Amino acid sequence: MKLVTQVKLVPDAVQARAFERTLPAINEAANWVSAVSFEYFRLRGSVRELRKRCYGELKARGFGAQAAQHIIKRVADAYTTLRANIKVGNLGPEHSKRRRKAESKPIVFRPHAGHTFDDRCLSWNYDTRTVSIWTLDGRIKNVRFACSPGALKQLAEHRQGPTSITRSPRLSLLSPNAPNAASPWNSSRASASGLRFPATSEHASPPGRSTSSARSSPTRPNVSACRSSRWTRPTPRSAVRAAATPRRPTGPLGTTSAVVGAASLGPPTTSPGPTSLSEGSRRGYSSTCPVRSPHSAGTGRCDP
Repeated sequence: MKLVTQVKLVPDAVQARAFERTLPAINEAANWVSAVSFEYFRLRGSVRELRKRCYGELKARGFGAQAAQHIIKRVADAYTTLRANIKVGNLGPEHSKRRRKAESKPIVFRPHAGHTFDDRCLSWNYDTRTVSIWTLDGRIKNVRFACSPGALKQLAEHRQGPTSITRSPRLSLLSPNAPNAASPWNSSRASASGLRFPATSEHASPPGRSTSSARSSPTRPNVSACRSSRWTRPTPRSAVRAAATPRRPTGPLGTTSAVVGAASLGPPTTSPGPTSLSEGSRRGYSSTCPVRSPHSAGTGRCDP
């Protein structure tokens, strides 16, 4: 699980104009790369093939080498995600309207969709709370950002990986951090290019509040709660029915017998016979004789 920290950019008038020009231009270039990928490769465009066909044009449009690489990779990842959704059936069966619509046209990115910047395109200065970002007007330094003290500490201690810049409705940065078990944040969604994360989304949830992906279903037990309380699987119904069925009482072999007379049945009589077949066979008792006397052991006959 990766934690995502959201901060808000506070640019001045000149810096804001550069951002307003850069982000729509990046998404427009991504739409062009997506159209080229769909024309030549349908839904199976790879980074290598797209780089051969689109890298020179992106450089001619004013994008840097790293920015052009990110645009190409972003488009290839979008088609990979689309193929995976089609394969698992998230867009319906083969001839469904939704699936045919997704397969019949290239992927389109919104003008202000989020885009990923790595450490070569965006660098942080935590002491002054500023960032340096690449734009089409050149690299802009000392762009201020605002966040809580807890978010700043999270960034300074655990930030790793690329950062996404979004505009919804104001500019903000989404930075994934390293997994930290002791962190008070409880967010399990990571930032992804092409997705819109508004400033009021669940990424900015306060400490101690879990996101929708971490909520437990009311019909099944929470995994973490079960592990902490040593929850065990319920007993099967067959085992419950077997435990509730009464069993006939059994006693040692040859301990109870009834003497049948000519006129009436007498009460049961008890004799200190052997407690098992093996013991009776060692003493010479017969299994068909219910009553034995001690002096008849070994003779093979029954006493009356």
